[in-house]
Amino acid sequence: MKYGYLLIAFVMLSFATVHGLVKFSKGDKVNVWVLKGIKLYKNCDSKSTIAATIPYGTAIEILSSGTDSLKVYQGKITNDITTIPVALTGHWVKVRSGQKEGYVFDGYLSKMPCLKINQHGDTEEFNKFVERNYKGYTKKVNKKVVKGIDFREEMYYYKGMMVLKSTSGDGCFDTEIYLKGTTYQDARLFEKVYFNGATATEDIKVQQLKNNIIKISCYSCT
Repeated sequence: MKYGYLLIAFVMLSFATVHGLVKFSKGDKVNVWVLKGIKLYKNCDSKSTIAATIPYGTAIEILSSGTDSLKVYQGKITNDITTIPVALTGHWVKVRSGQKEGYVFDGYLSKMPCLKINQHGDTEEFNKFVERNYKGYTKKVNKKVVKGIDFREEMYYYKGMMVLKSTSGDGCFDTEIYLKGTTYQDARLFEKVYFNGATATEDIKVQQLKNNIIKISCYSCT
């Protein structure tokens, strides 16, 4: 991600809502949301044989509904910026990845499209992610001067969502991203990937708001 400007982004994304403990159904197509990839086990047990490591961003197919074991399991995720692990809950599910089948922990999976990572390990800008996955947007640009600082205000309107981005040249920015219709757990998966490598970012927060909206916010200066 590129930094060095004031950024305030208000975003409404409609992702699939997950109810209860069983996240997915047989036949669902989901994505791997862990940067280091996830282990594919031959049985629903982390001590069983590892059949493969499935890379981040891989689309896989759910072959079971998550009821192979009624026990709820826990995993955790982190990155090099927000180093405190986030606990995840979920089930073992049987999946197909390419020609291989096996079991994975579904807390690492989401129906959300994955953010792109370039060859340098940088995550794509949020507006690029939205433009790529949510077609049919319009854009409006306003320029203004506030207390001697030039602002460039960009407003993106999408189907079912709005993006407002305000830019200045003072070298600092605040970011607010609002996710609608997703789960807190999926928002944490998103946050860990989006801010990975963002060394100038501070005070990252993920908050559950009313009306099934989750807010991700941070502050950064170059």
